[in-house]
Amino acid sequence: ANGDIYGAQYHTMGIKKLTYATGAVDSTFGSSGTYRGSGNCRIYYAFAMQVHNGFLYVASYYTGHVFRINLTTGACDWNHRVRYPRHLTIKNNIMNVLSYWNGQGLTRNLSTNRNISCSYNYSTGVRYTFGGTLDASGNNFYSHYFRNLYRFTRNSNGCVNVGSYSSRIYRSSWNYGFGLGSHPTDDNILYGTSYYEHGLYKVT
Repeated sequence: ANGDIYGAQYHTMGIKKLTYATGAVDSTFGSSGTYRGSGNCRIYYAFAMQVHNGFLYVASYYTGHVFRINLTTGACDWNHRVRYPRHLTIKNNIMNVLSYWNGQGLTRNLSTNRNISCSYNYSTGVRYTFGGTLDASGNNFYSHYFRNLYRFTRNSNGCVNVGSYSSRIYRSSWNYGFGLGSHPTDDNILYGTSYYEHGLYKVT
């Protein structure tokens, strides 16, 4: 809410906080400016993160856990086992964690702290993707995989229909995108990174 940025380090396994007001690394975050965690809260290739209501939710791929960091205390106070989590996105107080592994995932109501039962029989457009996001309304989940941008609907109970996509867009030059985000208020605008083009797409 205040514009601070949290970024996961790919090789050195940690999370850093950049303060919006100064653009500098916050040395008080974690240990000497880097959160690495331990046990089920350890960072080991964090593929997705999102701040929500004073907590940083993290999907740690090789640790096989989703956990949250209390941004006031710096403590990890909750975790849940999800094998190979690739996506973590939150909208309307519902968190969707989607995985590379069929049968693995998590849909959780963050208002009640209760899990929602969903099917996790994934299509290719979810399993192998890196960038994923919900749109502004939270009615659709988008993911990018090798030149294709996929759209999956999300039910009223919060479950994403991961078994089949409802539409897709093909662009030959957009091979790999490791980041995908939505406009905060407009369902018709998405932003995605293009790894080999060293650029950013705006999709309308």
